Amino acid sequence: VLVTDALKAYIPVLAIWYIFEPHEGATAAQNLQATAAVAAIIGHDWPVYIGFRGGRGVAATYGAFAAMLFPLSVGLVVAAILIVLTFRYMSLMSLTTVPLGGAALLVLALTGIVPYAYAVFGGLAAVLVLLRHRQNIQRLLAGTEPKMGRGGTRRTPRIGQKPRPSHRM
Repeated sequence: VLVTDALKAYIPVLAIWYIFEPHEGATAAQNLQATAAVAAIIGHDWPVYIGFRGGRGVAATYGAFAAMLFPLSVGLVVAAILIVLTFRYMSLMSLTTVPLGGAALLVLALTGIVPYAYAVFGGLAAVLVLLRHRQNIQRLLAGTEPKMGRGGTRRTPRIGQKPRPSHRM
């Protein structure tokens, strides 16, 4: 699922480069890439065909990062793996690496390495991921967010609800 979600953004963003860059130039192609990347994430997060209930946009954002600036996506994947292995929170990985990617695109835009449209995309992607992870943020702050490897069937209590005692040690 992760790969197909990433491909939802990767394919159109990369295709736009090859279709538009030879005819319209790099700037127009890059602006269209950033627009398509945001559209792909919105389409992933709120798909019309399943009642506007979709994902959280992380994999689609990674796909867009890969199509725009592949070395950045490799660095983010390495950071994601390190965060998950260290802290065992998938949500923490999402909440740190996507904004980190957005910040990296901003720095690269300010230094003239990538266009500002990429930085705008990175900022919008970070905001969307943070909005889609509001409940995870609340659970992380409350200490009730489930960790990987701690029993897959355990339910996370709702906000304001006390966690049930665990029978595991």
